[in-house]
Amino acid sequence: MSEPNLVDTPPLPCRKQDGVETLVGRTIRSSLVVTAILCPFLLVHLGSRWALGFALASLWNIVNVGMISFVVREFLGPRRWRILIPLFAIKFPLLYGLGMWGLQSRTIPIGSILAGFHIIFVVLILKALSHRVLEISHPPSASPEKDGAMPGSEERI
Repeated sequence: MSEPNLVDTPPLPCRKQDGVETLVGRTIRSSLVVTAILCPFLLVHLGSRWALGFALASLWNIVNVGMISFVVREFLGPRRWRILIPLFAIKFPLLYGLGMWGLQSRTIPIGSILAGFHIIFVVLILKALSHRVLEISHPPSASPEKDGAMPGSEERI
């Protein structure tokens, strides 16, 4: 019986290494931080109703994007219907019902809802732009490891 070739085996797939998942996760965390930082300023300068509307709309959209990300991963992956069916049963009536109630209630200024709703998109665009700027200013170097060579086997001058 031959020994397994451990050098050429690909690494096991991991959700944390997937670029889309980590981008969505980082965007959600950054949006929560931005919301937490902006709310006290909005409270002082624009009032409590404006800050509350901003925070609720931001949190609503963060939860919505997180759920959509989860559903997309499940549809592309194992499709665990025992999780997806209750998620759809909760997401549409509860989440969108709360959103409609918030818009219809007129107790919160519509500008605060619009600003809070768009925070996650602003953070996502800024993250993509910063990634692009860093990629342009620091292009990836060509290394022999990418071609399958072992580290340390490059030719020295």
